[in-house]
Amino acid sequence: MPGALEGSSSGGAAGDLARIQAKSRKPSLRYLAVQQFAIGELAFKPFDEEAAEIAAPYLLKAAQFRTDAIMSGEGDPLVNLTTVSPRL
Repeated sequence: MPGALEGSSSGGAAGDLARIQAKSRKPSLRYLAVQQFAIGELAFKPFDEEAAEIAAPYLLKAAQFRTDAIMSGEGDPLVNLTTVSPRL
């Protein structure tokens, strides 16, 4: 039975994504930026220095992946992620 993200006769973004990922298995810069940003956001707690130390490396990686994605023409992966401006 085909997976939920496999292409359908109508095509679409989900089908395109599944075909691309099936070929490369390498996460995109956009994906990595969002992933690292989410981990950093979950680890961060206001007024908690230990939590900030844990979150910082993830947010720094997210910033680098974000820059790399923008520079490679993939666009800003964090632009519509939140209504609050990212702390990057």
